[in-house]
Amino acid sequence: VRTLSFSHDSVYVACGSEDPVLEINDVASGERAFGIPCNAAMNTVSWHPTRMLLAFAGDDKDKLGRDEGSLRIFGYQPNLH
Repeated sequence: VRTLSFSHDSVYVACGSEDPVLEINDVASGERAFGIPCNAAMNTVSWHPTRMLLAFAGDDKDKLGRDEGSLRIFGYQPNLH
């Protein structure tokens, strides 16, 4: 794990690593709630302080292999039962 962040309500934790998937897990059960495909390792993840929005940045490369970096925002809507 390179980086992790808890949601504002502490229900979810987002984890980034060397794997090409950013995982969002339910804290209580430990089960994966969602996976976000990534092109590179993630350096940082951070939840919005009051909404289910997740910002994450990684080590993406351009077509020539030069460091390009990336920043994406993910709007997460939990599966309400």
